[in-house]
Amino acid sequence: MTVCFAGLVALVIAERIDRKMGAVALPLLLITGVATVVYWGWVDDLRPYLLLQYGAMLLLPVIILRTRGTGTRWLWLALLCYLVAKATEVTDEHLYHLTEQLISGHSLKHLAAGMSGLMIALKLRYS
Repeated sequence: MTVCFAGLVALVIAERIDRKMGAVALPLLLITGVATVVYWGWVDDLRPYLLLQYGAMLLLPVIILRTRGTGTRWLWLALLCYLVAKATEVTDEHLYHLTEQLISGHSLKHLAAGMSGLMIALKLRYS
């Protein structure tokens, strides 16, 4: 999920703010995202991971709304898929019981995150 989201944030920065800034942002976001997951596993502290993920999710709509660019619908769809991924992550156990142990929220999270990546690919293809 972190890889898809880093790609989405870097894409929006590159297209809507500055191309060079987006090119620099991608590896930094990838490294930071992986570092927050490693930190979470090592220290059992989710705060940096949540700050990165939710902070960026709050910032992206502002950037998309206040700037011009192509493929806006794909960006909104990618962000929506990512929000669905986060929602299914939070409701993992509830979804597992709701589906009578057929599928967990964790599994749905990965499907939705993959769909977010697909929306990014479609934006790049068709915009």
